[in-house]
Amino acid sequence: MTARSGDPGVSPESSSAAAAAAGSGGGEIWGTSEDLLLACAVSRHGTASWDAVAKEMQSRCPSAAVFTPTTCRLRFRVLHRRFSGGVTAENEDADGGEEEEEADAAAVAGWVEELRELRVAELRREVEKYDLSIG
Repeated sequence: MTARSGDPGVSPESSSAAAAAAGSGGGEIWGTSEDLLLACAVSRHGTASWDAVAKEMQSRCPSAAVFTPTTCRLRFRVLHRRFSGGVTAENEDADGGEEEEEADAAAVAGWVEELRELRVAELRREVEKYDLSIG
């Protein structure tokens, strides 16, 4: 499975190249690597401590300043919609978003594995690309 280019903030390019851009929760700062780090941070800290999640993201990513509690929370909501079957903003009511976010924090473990597989596939493609250019 590959990253879907239709997902907000998902770039088919390397996540390190995407990390150079700044923006809000769905901007180009989010690649597969950052999504994986976010899912791991949320699995450790939960959805009640976005400050801790953002602090961990800032310590592990080159463009640290753009990973605020708000951008992390917004990206988590994007990932939640992506992995829960494509719930869109149109059919998500304003009050239900937070409850849905809390209820599905436990499902992050499944996301971590899928994101890990996506990242490994992404790295394999990069290695193959460089192998072809060298050989």
